[in-house]
Amino acid sequence: LPLHQIVMEKLEADDIIAYLAKRASNGGKKVTIVSSDKDFFQLIDNNIEVYAPIKKKTFTLDNIVEEIKVLPQNYNIVKALLGDNSDNLPGVKGLGIKTILSEWTSFSHDAQASINDVWDHCETQMEEEKPKKIFAKIIHNWDRVLKNYELMNLHNTVLDDKEKNHILDKIKSDVPNLQ
Repeated sequence: LPLHQIVMEKLEADDIIAYLAKRASNGGKKVTIVSSDKDFFQLIDNNIEVYAPIKKKTFTLDNIVEEIKVLPQNYNIVKALLGDNSDNLPGVKGLGIKTILSEWTSFSHDAQASINDVWDHCETQMEEEKPKKIFAKIIHNWDRVLKNYELMNLHNTVLDDKEKNHILDKIKSDVPNLQ
């Protein structure tokens, strides 16, 4: 199978794959990302799907909420709160997926939800007579949550124009023959 290999210093493959997938999707092309990395779930839309080879399952808009319990566009918010051991990004200690799903039910159906909804909800809850400790922990760790959100966000590419042009030139070049 002839293919292009793109390697760029100081860039993760996730960023390159996300850039290409979003670009193709915006152009109306169907994209299948083959990866077991759940970070790609946030990119799923009408044109982008993720095939997880270990599970032998393709995740699409039709079945992703069943798998991750939130809309793909809200997955990064959840991951920012929980952290990611594989990327060595700590989350808010004591916070789990069940608490997130019960406190922010909108994440499973509101495509307009944002990271700011988390802060607003925590502030409101802190005004209650006996707030749960987790809200204070989230506020205390807010800088970490925002940093996680930024680092894990595959929608806003970190690629500059020179890097984008290099990738596009590589994609447009002739595919090498197999030897």
